[in-house]
Amino acid sequence: MLTPTEVLSLARVYAGHTELALSSVAKRALGTRNSKALTRIEHGLGVSTLTLERLTLWLLTNWPVDAVWPNEVPGAPIVTVTRPPKRYARIAAGEVPHASKAHCSANN
Repeated sequence: MLTPTEVLSLARVYAGHTELALSSVAKRALGTRNSKALTRIEHGLGVSTLTLERLTLWLLTNWPVDAVWPNEVPGAPIVTVTRPPKRYARIAAGEVPHASKAHCSANN
């Protein structure tokens, strides 16, 4: 698990890259209820271990592709791949979709 200082470092880079305030980053990661979590860390106040873990996981999985990972933070972003729905998987495999009869008979 990352330290509060490391999470704050990540959040600052993310905020600068996306042109968001730290409170907006926290709101995206944790919801409205914990939108001041990064500000608390910044001022030397504590947050719960669960909040710190949620911040860490969110930053790791939502890291911008073109953002530079800070040297002082160990690790790297986590790349997640979501499978497309089955109907799109067939198209991705090269299958050409056919127009439905409802669309073809519009000129009748």
